[in-house]
Amino acid sequence: MDIGYSKEEVQLFETVKKLFGTLYAKEILDFEAYLGHNNSYFANREDSRATLITIEIKPDLDKVNPTSPNFDPQYLDTIWKAANIEDIKKYLGAPNLVIEAYYDWDSVEDKKWTELSVKLQSITEEIVQEIISKYNLDMTSDYFYGLYNFGVYPTAWESEGKLTIDVDSNSSLCRDLSVPQEGSKMEDIVFEILNKYNINDNTVVINNRLCKNQGG
Repeated sequence: MDIGYSKEEVQLFETVKKLFGTLYAKEILDFEAYLGHNNSYFANREDSRATLITIEIKPDLDKVNPTSPNFDPQYLDTIWKAANIEDIKKYLGAPNLVIEAYYDWDSVEDKKWTELSVKLQSITEEIVQEIISKYNLDMTSDYFYGLYNFGVYPTAWESEGKLTIDVDSNSSLCRDLSVPQEGSKMEDIVFEILNKYNINDNTVVINNRLCKNQGG
């Protein structure tokens, strides 16, 4: 351990690491842990120095990807809750302890991201074909994409243990397709098809930007 850390700080670090290590041993959670200092958290206290423990969680994309046959709701729940670790502090009796958790999505190999993107492109095409059919639009899917800037994309944030799925289009999509067809609004069509592939608020974070982007 680096020079400058007290015995108590090292003990706190090893205790927190051991708690996460139980999940690692069960092959549930892959992570790295770091010990550091941060003096900004408790600037108004007599003992202002904070013991900072950083946990970097490495998600398994197959297990959090709802379109994957290896999708695991229990795994998703575990890593989703893993960052909510403030309660640990009260058991350790360390008021100047700060625990931060991040999700290291960069640890996921590019091939898996590519496979997910290709799958979402296929789902996007299905959505567009359904909208064209329901609204009797005289256009190709390529023209639809260009006209409305429509797309469904995967993103990931270091603060989130779930995938984020962006659903985008420009504002003219809702203006042009404001009248429901065959009992379904355009937005209902989009989310019904996404739900068919297990993409919903229970499995991902949905960033719904339908008709909210400028243009058109």
